[in-house]
Amino acid sequence: MKLVGVTAPPTTGSGKTTVTLALLHGLGRALPVKIGPDYIDPPMLHTEISGIRAVNMDRWLQGRAYRKAICRQGEVADYAVLEGVMGLYDSGSPPINASTDFYFRALGVKYLLVVDVSRVAESAYYISRGFMGKRCLGVIINNYRSQKHLEMVERPFREHSIRIWGEIPYSESLKIPERHLASTRPRKSAGSTR
Repeated sequence: MKLVGVTAPPTTGSGKTTVTLALLHGLGRALPVKIGPDYIDPPMLHTEISGIRAVNMDRWLQGRAYRKAICRQGEVADYAVLEGVMGLYDSGSPPINASTDFYFRALGVKYLLVVDVSRVAESAYYISRGFMGKRCLGVIINNYRSQKHLEMVERPFREHSIRIWGEIPYSESLKIPERHLASTRPRKSAGSTR
């Protein structure tokens, strides 16, 4: 089974899920793998698009058995598409490295970098540069606003020979509402009168 990863610099909300769903749809027999403790998107989105039951990969909960998530599904898929958690290096602090970078290195995964350019132009390259390691296949430009904007964004990537795999224009219809793993309602403090 071939493995491909999807991650983003420098934060979550850059379009990883949208690109992951597009890859799952386009690749055919592709196993969806979600890194981290996300138990909302895999059954609701990834499985629905791929037709193959999505799995989670989480060292914190699964320990060394996290690799088995892919091995068990090898016979039903030609590809595994691994969607990272947050930015590439986030969640890498002790006591356990649970960053997307850790999983990609441990499994030898090559990855695509999804770059949200909605608020930048040429700077997108310089923001992304630290996330483009040896295993980076190239970038997907996300949320460009016009052809002129896209040309400005792409210029430094092309000048530095970074492969651009695709460009996704800004579109309200492509937005996926934020999903929360826990309640975001603020708690009342002790003694609060509200």
